[in-house]
Amino acid sequence: MTSRSAKQFALGILGLTLITVAAVRLQLQPGAISLLYLIVVVFVSLSAGLVSSIAVSLVAVVCLHYYFLPLFSPAVLVSGVEDPRTDG
Repeated sequence: MTSRSAKQFALGILGLTLITVAAVRLQLQPGAISLLYLIVVVFVSLSAGLVSSIAVSLVAVVCLHYYFLPLFSPAVLVSGVEDPRTDG
């Protein structure tokens, strides 16, 4: 990675961090958050290289799943019975 790609990667991670913090405080829906993440990924893709773009998109996916999407265990998906510990 060149210094320009590293700088774009750092800016992309900063953008994802700011979006995540704001979305948690505002309790936004996952659909809206994923579109905001997509905007950051597209801007990084336009200005940086392939490696930085892939890395930022993977970080965005991990953040989306960790902070905003409910967890499902494989047993719940197979049996169809919801986990009583979740709100859903």
